[in-house]
Amino acid sequence: MKKFAMFFAAVSLLPVFAVELNDPAFAKNKDGVLAAWKNVNKSKVKVENGVLTITAVKAKLWDSIFQGQRITPSDAQYVFSVDVDAPVAKSAFVQIKMFSKNKELMRASSPAAVQGKSRLFVVASHPNAEIIEVAMRVNHAGAGKEFKFSNPVLKIAEEGALFGTWRRGGKGFSVSDITDDSFTITIDSAEKYHSSMGISRNVEPGKKFVFEADYKCDAARMAYLEVKYYKGSKELKRKQAYSDSTSGKLSVEVNTDGCDKLILQCRVPAAAKYVGKKAVFSNFKFKEVK
Repeated sequence: MKKFAMFFAAVSLLPVFAVELNDPAFAKNKDGVLAAWKNVNKSKVKVENGVLTITAVKAKLWDSIFQGQRITPSDAQYVFSVDVDAPVAKSAFVQIKMFSKNKELMRASSPAAVQGKSRLFVVASHPNAEIIEVAMRVNHAGAGKEFKFSNPVLKIAEEGALFGTWRRGGKGFSVSDITDDSFTITIDSAEKYHSSMGISRNVEPGKKFVFEADYKCDAARMAYLEVKYYKGSKELKRKQAYSDSTSGKLSVEVNTDGCDKLILQCRVPAAAKYVGKKAVFSNFKFKEVK
């Protein structure tokens, strides 16, 4: 409890920001001792070219490299995201905790990272939050292994912004240039099924939404959006939005009558004529409409 109280005493001296991370490049360190980030388990850390390498230790607590600050407004949706290169799957994740008067109000964690490179996201909000704490964490399964973190970003989500872990579907494609709100799909080989990057959202029946994204691609009708409607595990129907242009905005109107989950997808046909071509999707939105 003593260390916990000392942490909040230090945080209380920080200036009040709308949102801003201290030292996102991990540059403020001396011989691996981080100046702006705290190391819970005293795991071995190394910084090189803006990449923080954590060699996890097996201890009572999971490894956590974190920082905290005062926030305003308190009731906004805060998004914390980090690039991670994980040697094993299901070990690394990112986390947000929110506090008021030294009391933890809530915490939220991202899905665990896959093996290899990915970008992790976690979104959280609380109407009474005064302090936010963001962390890069490694569980016991990662002990003794090196995890590389880079490009941490903390920001307030725009209204309707779509954040989360996008899942791959299909074969014969690669995904690159992943940021907080964009990625690039490249078709590497011709396949029977279309390539896709998708994200799921639970919904209530009787609601109306718009799913939209900007796109830029190397050929007309290469990029499109698709929404899959589910009731439980049963797929009910699909709806798509295409364009004959090579750039612009795609939009799908969604009515949730009869369903409780949606799969929102950015898709590219894995056809022979598209091999070697790219499609960039960005500025994702999923907004409720009246």
